[in-house]
Amino acid sequence: MLDQFQAWLEEVQKSAVDYKVTTAKERGIANWKKVIWTSPMKNAAIKAKFSEMAGKVGMPGRDQIKCRPSRKAGEWLYDLVWRRFDQEGNLVEVILAMEIEVSYMQECTKRYDFNKLLQADSSYKVFVFQQKTKEDVEAGLQRLKSAAAQYRFRSDSEFLLCGWSTLKNEFIFDRFHARREADLVS
Repeated sequence: MLDQFQAWLEEVQKSAVDYKVTTAKERGIANWKKVIWTSPMKNAAIKAKFSEMAGKVGMPGRDQIKCRPSRKAGEWLYDLVWRRFDQEGNLVEVILAMEIEVSYMQECTKRYDFNKLLQADSSYKVFVFQQKTKEDVEAGLQRLKSAAAQYRFRSDSEFLLCGWSTLKNEFIFDRFHARREADLVS
């Protein structure tokens, strides 16, 4: 599933670059990298992609996957969450919990929202953030993995960490598996 999540984020990245190139041409800007893909645009594009795909991974005739936020519903604990309901409407499990923190770059604020993911009872956890340089993104990825290594997980989960480099105009990914038993993060 993490491969699919990463592919969706790469599609969002491609759309962002296409937007920047097109906008630069329309505005007569020589360097498309000077066009800003704003934080609200990033947030909306990521949520839209994962909301769209939630309905496609459900099991027709069986359990239903509901995504929040959706067009009709607001945020539910996390920036985006996929919940599975049975045919009677009972919540069966949380499949995906996602936090998207691209509107600011302070470490303490990112850590606050990342900590929310650590305690999430979901099979998959995705954290999206931004930094200027590739090196800053990679340092952020290492800090997040180090923080996760200290947490005593109550359930197994797969993490996808995604750092947007505003200088490179691309996502940089890392992933790890958190095991229930101990402080082991691989």
